Amino acid sequence: MGYDGHKKVKGIKLSVLVDLQGLPLSIIVVPANKNDSTLYIPSLKNFKIMRPVGRPVNRPSKVTADGMYDTVKIRVLLIKYR
Repeated sequence: MGYDGHKKVKGIKLSVLVDLQGLPLSIIVVPANKNDSTLYIPSLKNFKIMRPVGRPVNRPSKVTADGMYDTVKIRVLLIKYR
């Protein structure tokens, strides 16, 4: 278990990628002391929708996120996803 210095508790943190209706598409569970912006890329890479025919969908068509996720590393990844 991680230690979240701000809240002074031990615990876990969930990073969840959801669709517009709030249904979870990707879930990452990590110790609470991890920074949220470091979970963005693993959440996107864990995203996969199986289809009855053909390859699975591996990348979302649009992503909306909080301003905290605006880093150079994330921008480079999103440019590659276009």
